[in-house]
Amino acid sequence: MSETIKISTDDLQGKIIAVYFSAHWCGPCRQFTPLLIATYQKLKEEGKPFEVVFISNDKDQAGFKSYFSKMPWKAVDFADEERRDAIGDKLHLKGLPTLIVLNSEGKVLSKNGQPDVTKLKEKAFDVWSTTEPKEKGDCIVS
Repeated sequence: MSETIKISTDDLQGKIIAVYFSAHWCGPCRQFTPLLIATYQKLKEEGKPFEVVFISNDKDQAGFKSYFSKMPWKAVDFADEERRDAIGDKLHLKGLPTLIVLNSEGKVLSKNGQPDVTKLKEKAFDVWSTTEPKEKGDCIVS
């Protein structure tokens, strides 16, 4: 079952992190989420160092809880609106669904994670794991 917990940077060390901005009311999000779940599960089965962190753009706790209950990864607590907004601002969130892929230092590897997964499925990980950060100053961890 999914859970919202505090994630330290130590937990993400050596992993590729996909930050998933989505909401239950978003039709394209509901179409993409099952594909991301299947990709995530496949990568986990293969032992790949990969994690997804969900950041909800739902309108209320009930919508978040219902949608997130189907997800196998971690999430930023819905009640922590300040943190959710700060991460969205830092990563220049423009629309939903958005999957931004970071290296373990929090530097952006891909701002196109959603089309990467749609096209390549779990093979997107191989592309991300050999990619240099896109913008040297674009880092979520400070």
